Amino acid sequence: MINRHRLFSAFLIVVFCGSTLSAEEDSVVKPPEALQRLKDGNRRFITDQLEKAAGKERLVELAKGQKPIATVIACADSRVSPELIFNLGLGELFVLRVAGNVAVDAHAIVGSAEYAVMHLNVPLVVVIGHENCGAVKACLKGDPASGNLGRLLSEVQVGNNLNTVAAVRSNVIFQADQLLLESDLLRDFVVSGRIIVVPAVYSLNTGEVTFMDPVKWVEDKKPAASISPQAASIK
Repeated sequence: MINRHRLFSAFLIVVFCGSTLSAEEDSVVKPPEALQRLKDGNRRFITDQLEKAAGKERLVELAKGQKPIATVIACADSRVSPELIFNLGLGELFVLRVAGNVAVDAHAIVGSAEYAVMHLNVPLVVVIGHENCGAVKACLKGDPASGNLGRLLSEVQVGNNLNTVAAVRSNVIFQADQLLLESDLLRDFVVSGRIIVVPAVYSLNTGEVTFMDPVKWVEDKKPAASISPQAASIK
């Protein structure tokens, strides 16, 4: 299964800068263990029992290479910082951020996730949305937007939900599921059990992250329409 990606793998090595630790240099973290470490870190965050800190010794260690335990695709909202809400330190998360945590047709986001999975041996991909997401609310209201912002908002999927809470949940599940439609590599690794892809929602009020069930691949899945009814008026 992985052989089909060797050419793509070699290309990514050339494109991405910086050294990485080989699998032999560090023990392999399994998907359930990585997920539990994020849950434990979030528990420390919401109970104000923070543990992680970055010092000179850690900087020197990381200069030799990185070994993150998870890729986190998060909204660019300034209140949603993955390293903080999961109480993890430098080098522990491979973070990708974009408004609305959009993965649809976002080659930079999906390609970066592929790099993390293939070359950094990341076992977990989390797609995290948050309460009162501005991108989701704009789509629910049908607020018009032009240019690049309009194109971004057209990829936010709120389904048929009429309230923000349900719409945020619908969008994050859709974006996580979309990763498997956009990427043969991620889909193959999910099917083989090499990684899991988990949608999640962050509470701005409590700081708690609610994790949902990992997304599954069904062979007859078809790409959903890229523009939701609520976003159809956005030009």
